[in-house]
Amino acid sequence: MPTTYGQHASDDALERYLLGESDEPEVAAVEEHLLVCRTCQTRLEETEAYITAIRSAAKKLRAEPPTVGEELRSRFSRLMAMPTPVWATVAAAALVICAVALAPSLLTRPSATPAFAVTLETPAGWTAKLKTACPRTRR
Repeated sequence: MPTTYGQHASDDALERYLLGESDEPEVAAVEEHLLVCRTCQTRLEETEAYITAIRSAAKKLRAEPPTVGEELRSRFSRLMAMPTPVWATVAAAALVICAVALAPSLLTRPSATPAFAVTLETPAGWTAKLKTACPRTRR
């Protein structure tokens, strides 16, 4: 803490002074020193700017998060603000990837043979009775 003209105020003393946490003797000593020391005046301004920036950042963090619609609008506007080649290149790359992924299924013809065959066998002499859920009609 400054008591003479040759001793500068510490960063902690300047911060306490700005936050109003200094006791009366410290306030008097800091103010007396600030009257004659341009270096400490500059450091006080820098500390004040730092405190303001931290408070502003904390306020933004405490703010409510944006809704989904606001977030989508924000991202879309940032995408549209990009230079045309950037988003056009991304769109072209997406189209190429889709074309490569779909090409095999679009270029091949379906085969006439089934993909698999099922064979049902019963042991000799065994008969199966078919039960239906529909009532039989008389003929």
